[in-house]
Amino acid sequence: MSKPKVSVVIPIWNTEKYLEKCLESILNQTLRDIEIICVNNGSTDSCSKIISKFASSDSRIKVVHMEHGYISDARNKGLEYAQGEYLYFCDSDDWLELHALESWYTKSKKHDADLCILQERSFNRDEKKAVSLEHRILSLYGCLEDKAYTYKDMKNLFLERYEAWLHFYKREFYINENLYYPPKTFYEDVIMHFKSIFYAKKIVFCFEPLYNHLFRSDSSLVMSNHTLEKLDAITYFKDLYVLLCDLNLADEYLSEYTNMILRQMYFHLPSANTYNRKKLVSLFKNFVKQTPKVEKCILGSKDYYSRYKNILRKELPILSDFVFKTSTHRVFKLGPVRVCFRYKK
Repeated sequence: MSKPKVSVVIPIWNTEKYLEKCLESILNQTLRDIEIICVNNGSTDSCSKIISKFASSDSRIKVVHMEHGYISDARNKGLEYAQGEYLYFCDSDDWLELHALESWYTKSKKHDADLCILQERSFNRDEKKAVSLEHRILSLYGCLEDKAYTYKDMKNLFLERYEAWLHFYKREFYINENLYYPPKTFYEDVIMHFKSIFYAKKIVFCFEPLYNHLFRSDSSLVMSNHTLEKLDAITYFKDLYVLLCDLNLADEYLSEYTNMILRQMYFHLPSANTYNRKKLVSLFKNFVKQTPKVEKCILGSKDYYSRYKNILRKELPILSDFVFKTSTHRVFKLGPVRVCFRYKK
């Protein structure tokens, strides 16, 4: 029996209001030779019944049950069952345009790409109003031609484009490079994104927004924004710096990396509660002190040092001068600096 062209892994947890739309959008894809791996991550609502109903009428669906855990664990569990030539992770409250998989697969095959980076369109909760400016962020990479690139060709490498559903992988590449999600952690998609970018020998870009992301204020990550997930930001700061060092890229990208972690602290601090804010600042200060090159980079830049001192004092300036928003970001002008905030799912 031949392997399917694409394996779609869907981690599912308490999304009964949105799951049917998600599954229908995938089952009705113009690319028919696919498999859908539904990982029920300990849902306590009617998701299990919905999955069973769909699986009984379409043999392309595989159902996997697990105790509730992190979304990274659910994605890794689904990967164990994936057999497709290409691999895609879809969130269970989002949906695809009907030609999405065919478009991504065709472009990836054309260039024998390890990775295809995607464009999304985001909607507010009632699904009636798109809130993205299509192509705006993705085009900032500067890779606009229909050809394969590497990370060396990409501008603005440290854009906040981390989400799992923005990546379409060749499964062989994914497995050979051991691109499994780090277990039991938030922000699991950040280190995965950079590993994918740096390890891929051929990267292509799909500018047509074929993934529809629903921004929900009641999602699990938004509701938990005063919990330990804020503190996990320091973990991915460390992991990313170690990755850059391992690849001998730390010096080359030191300024961009430093700018990114300062920008991320500006994002995380305002929404943390008092206890976590103090702890997050303390952890960040210790990380900078223990990373001499980063500390030197901060001290050597008037802009970086000013932002760093604001973080230590927890006195973040009021953002003003709205510049633009995209599906996953809002960009504000903060004096001479543009600050990019990523929405939480």
